[in-house]
Amino acid sequence: MLADPLFAVEYSKLAFLVNIGRFNTRVSFDPHIRSTHKIYLSVPSLMTSPFSMSHLQDVSRMKSTLRSCLLNDEKNCPAATPTEVLHKVSVGIKPPTTVANLIFVLFTHAQVMSKLHFTSDNDFLDMFSAKDTPVMTRARAFLWLLFYYLEGPDRPNPWADAHTLVSPGKAPLLVRAEGAPPLQNVDTRKENQVGQTMREKRRHFLQTVHQEMSTEPMAQEPAPRPSEAIHLTHSANPSAPIPQTMLHHAWNLVHSLEPLQDSDEEYDKRDVQVDLERRLQVLQSVGLGSS
Repeated sequence: MLADPLFAVEYSKLAFLVNIGRFNTRVSFDPHIRSTHKIYLSVPSLMTSPFSMSHLQDVSRMKSTLRSCLLNDEKNCPAATPTEVLHKVSVGIKPPTTVANLIFVLFTHAQVMSKLHFTSDNDFLDMFSAKDTPVMTRARAFLWLLFYYLEGPDRPNPWADAHTLVSPGKAPLLVRAEGAPPLQNVDTRKENQVGQTMREKRRHFLQTVHQEMSTEPMAQEPAPRPSEAIHLTHSANPSAPIPQTMLHHAWNLVHSLEPLQDSDEEYDKRDVQVDLERRLQVLQSVGLGSS
């Protein structure tokens, strides 16, 4: 990040979206990328450089990194509630926690934040989802909250507005625009082209997989045994039929196996063979199983 300022900006954007819970692991797509190397190809605004395209991490890994962003004195017991954060400030511990952990805390207690710091017309999550509210207004309210919890409620807050001055503890008002929503966060022409290209690439990939699955012959399954009554008492050597559904399988195991014996040896391994063959068939249909 220090070597590439552009990448640092794009990484920070993505980290913030992960931090506030607005990003999902399923937004990435590339048929040649496995789970160990996910990049956010479906976010055109984060594809401004080849370095960014190959070094942005997946949500789970980035979230783990953000979770580890703690102060030295809170490695074992970080602040987990807004009350704990304010208590540390009141006893002179500044900063009480990191910005990343504070954002996690605030979003975990979103309903509490709405009641404490916003009016009945606004909500804590409106700072990130209200399209009819100007971005600068929402950013001001968010920065006011960070200052309030990191520096303390008694310090003059540089992000306060007239409403905050007459209503202590309340965040700046999220004033909604009258008439048409303000034009903001508009995708550029290049971003739209990249998004459309990735959309067509995904569509072609799904069509190809569907055609391969429809033309590939189905693997032959072992013929099932003749139907037999399911045993309703425990037996050390059961002769139960191969279950046709997950419910039958579970029912058969519960009512036919001896719980005090070794479960690895007592049941008929034919059930396991059928299950593994079905799993292999699914993997082969998507090109992951060995031929």
